[in-house]
Amino acid sequence: MENATKALLIVASVLIGLIILSALLLLYNQVSGFYQSNSNKTEEQQRLEFNKKFESYENQEIRGNELLSIMNMVDDYNATEPENGYAEMEFEVDFISTDLFKQFNYESANSNKYLLSGSNSKITENKLNDFSSRVNDPSTGLISTLQSVSGSVRITETLLQQLSSNIANIMVEETNSGASNEYEISNRNEARRKRANLLKNIFKVNVCGSNTTTYTTDSQYVDMVSTIKDVTLKYYEFTQFKRAHFDCIELEYDSVTGRVNKMSFRVCTDSNGNIILN
Repeated sequence: MENATKALLIVASVLIGLIILSALLLLYNQVSGFYQSNSNKTEEQQRLEFNKKFESYENQEIRGNELLSIMNMVDDYNATEPENGYAEMEFEVDFISTDLFKQFNYESANSNKYLLSGSNSKITENKLNDFSSRVNDPSTGLISTLQSVSGSVRITETLLQQLSSNIANIMVEETNSGASNEYEISNRNEARRKRANLLKNIFKVNVCGSNTTTYTTDSQYVDMVSTIKDVTLKYYEFTQFKRAHFDCIELEYDSVTGRVNKMSFRVCTDSNGNIILN
């Protein structure tokens, strides 16, 4: 009788232990499921918020200046998020054909000066970022290039904008070649004098020297004008790019995280096949 009682107590203890263990496991699963659910909801919310920033551009027409802002956003993301386990985002702009590149350059320029060079019609984020940096970085870009020949004149983006807006007068030919008579030569020289005065107004100093009748043969001035023309052509290309219209034609998503991992844009053209600028 006593042994039977002990056996029943042992069985009861085991059953109570199993009940307590089952309750603890159930509680653990519930708590774990709760936190996992909250974690999944947080991750999903973060994914939706992340994608929303880029999905708002899908099938939308934007200008180049906004495209550069998106590119900077992608560039910032690629500089930090891969450290958190996410893949880098890809970014490309399709210019359809190399022939369209010419529309970003001034009409008298014989070749592409900066971004739109070579035969590849697609520009990646790295190339576009490099393009933007070379224009805007005071230490390595156009500002630095012009600063190297302008002496004490402080070069700013405002000054670059002035050069670009006056590109027609700045790109006047340096020599009298092509002028067949005194009338044409006189007109050419007058155009060069106007450029000398224009540059004086822009730079706030007389970069052409005091003798405007002989400045075209002054080697220092000729070198400076050559640099000014080159910088002007490049910055003009940059301003044309910012004026151009682009479509976000496709978004791609990471198969694992569901995050946007590629944006593709294409330049917009009108019914005549010309790039839309405004």
